[in-house]
Amino acid sequence: MYHAGIASIPESTAPNLRNRSFHINAELTIPASGDCDGVIVCHGGHAGGYALYLKGRRLHYVYNFLGSFSTVISASEELPDGDVLVRAVFNATGRFRGDMNLYYGDVPMGSGSLPITVPLTYGVDPFSVGYQRMGAIHTDLPGKFEMPEGVLHRVIIDAIGRAYRDPEGEARAALAKQ
Repeated sequence: MYHAGIASIPESTAPNLRNRSFHINAELTIPASGDCDGVIVCHGGHAGGYALYLKGRRLHYVYNFLGSFSTVISASEELPDGDVLVRAVFNATGRFRGDMNLYYGDVPMGSGSLPITVPLTYGVDPFSVGYQRMGAIHTDLPGKFEMPEGVLHRVIIDAIGRAYRDPEGEARAALAKQ
């Protein structure tokens, strides 16, 4: 469980969502008026990563593949006012790809495919909750894109199954960060 403001969790201790199915659940309170835009959770930066965020009173998920292209999946409707559980459910359909589904509670709101995902690392940009710590993962997320106070209560992340691992590739990535 994570709360808003948690930041700079390095990849070695962050939730490992690479190459496996996962669920991200976030408990929110959406104000009847005013701003509720901001990052719910993100990991990575301009060179690759993902973010679950609110913009225009809708839930969005962006996946940035190594800075070369991004896939954005958006909810079809605005969030209701008041307390709401939003969910992002990723189902791996093979190595380095899968389908993302967005929900408000148990109601499906959006879906799409991620044709390719990062096999090893998101680089040096850390995992954070409630804002993005370093470089923007996508142009939709300017600056820190911090969630307004009182909107985000907690985030629960469940990684499902075993992640695909490439020990030799991981060793090369670790050496490159030195």
